[in-house]
Order: sequence, then structure tokens, then C-alpha cells
Amino acid sequence: MFGLAIALLCLTAGCGGAPTVKLYKVKGKLTLKGQPVGSATVTLHPKDRATAKYLAATGMTRDDGTFDLGTKISGDGVMAGDYVITIVKRSQQSAPAASPGGLTMGGPPGAAGPGAGGGGDDYMKRMINSGAKQDDASSSELPAIYAKPDTTDKFVTISESGPFEIPLDL
Repeated sequence: MFGLAIALLCLTAGCGGAPTVKLYKVKGKLTLKGQPVGSATVTLHPKDRATAKYLAATGMTRDDGTFDLGTKISGDGVMAGDYVITIVKRSQQSAPAASPGGLTMGGPPGAAGPGAGGGGDDYMKRMINSGAKQDDASSSELPAIYAKPDTTDKFVTISESGPFEIPLDL
């Protein structure tokens, strides 16, 4: 009887469960000189990558330039925080072959279960390199300034009140 009471108390108090991180659905549209840019990778990197307690988010633009950002999986949302934005579109000859099932990203550091990510460094590398090499500006069809977190001039702060839509005109 005592064990049942403890089990019920743990269930109602949330014992043993991983804390849930709030993600905000963020979408946007990427244009270059007013024209939509498809097949580009948009990545939000924590502004202070050394001490940030939140993760990068990424998304691939569709033909009309629109995109949805995801932290754990495609389009699931973005954690609140200050971000620098990188944007890369690989030229056709340097683009990686698409995987048959589409892009699948593992979970955050410490996640368990199918498709879960390993360590934090491996997870961040997958997020940053999930459609284009962020550090190889020479392979991007877009201006090189946008390829690296240290050179981009695009920034955004995501909070409970937004923004939930990011227009990016290059």
C-alpha cells in the first residue's frame, strides 16, 4: 500500500520524466533581391555559443523561399534565446545527395530512444551541417557573409512573445 502511494505521488509530481523544453514554432521566408531562394539551409546558432543553455535550430527553404525551423526534428520549433543566423545554399555540383527518407535529425544531447542524438558536440555538428557546410562559404550560391556565425549580420531574439516569423532578404 505504501509503495502504491509513493508511485502515485511520483506520477503526479513528474518523477523520473525528462524536463520539457518549450519550443516556439518559427517560420520565415528567404529572398535574394526580392526573389525567393529555395534549397537553402537557414540555421539559428546561439549567439554566445560557449555558454548558451539552448540549442541551434535549422530549416531548409522550399522553392517559394519559405521555411520552418526545428531544434530536435524538422519544423518542431526553436528554444527562446538570442541567435545569429547563417544561410547557405550549395551549388548543384557540391550539394550532397538527398537521403531516401529525407532529412532526419537526432535528438538533443542526452536524449534516449530511436533516432536520439549522442553527445552534444555530435548533435551540434549534425544540426549545423544538415544541408550545407556552414564553414565552406566558397560552395554557397549566396553572399559569403551569411555562411558563418562570426561574419553574418543577421540576428534574432526568440521569446514567448515572438517573433514567430523571420523575413530574411539578402
